[in-house]
Amino acid sequence: MEKITYIRLPLPHIPQNGYSIDEIKDVYSGPKFNKVALGGTFDRLHDGHRALLSAAVHLTKDEGSIVVGVADGPLLYKKEHKKLIQPIEKRIHTAERYLHTVSESKPIKILPTPLLDRAGPLVTDPEIDCLIASEETASAIGMIDSERKKKFYPDLTYAIVPLLMNEHGQKISSSLKRGEVVYGGT
Repeated sequence: MEKITYIRLPLPHIPQNGYSIDEIKDVYSGPKFNKVALGGTFDRLHDGHRALLSAAVHLTKDEGSIVVGVADGPLLYKKEHKKLIQPIEKRIHTAERYLHTVSESKPIKILPTPLLDRAGPLVTDPEIDCLIASEETASAIGMIDSERKKKFYPDLTYAIVPLLMNEHGQKISSSLKRGEVVYGGT
């Protein structure tokens, strides 16, 4: 059986304004990567997104790059309140802006790309060496690893970020945020 390398990022309870790079540095001091990838809807940027994006910045080497897959097309079909999902251009811009803010002066390259399936560039770009995933999206790791092996791509390291809950015990998500728009409040 193939060896899959996981990094679990045991992030503390989410502060009001999201995580800072220093807080992520406090829980992870291991190796850095040349090309880190992550994906998501990135609709109505919330603390869960901020945790993933901040982790990507921290795990990327100086002069490295971050591939940000932004869900579109078929990946949006089953989303709750999908008619309220912001246009992909806005979601890409918001994720990029947050990454630039968090990366401070770190000279990383940000490479946004529309994501039309769960694997995206992970099975077309052999240079990606780390995937940041939430506990929720980690279910795709086996499929991604299998597809990369078929192409003789190098092994990935998988960094798993825990799901974040709000004060009502609900998973913080874009669907929850869109629901708040529909139903008002939390």
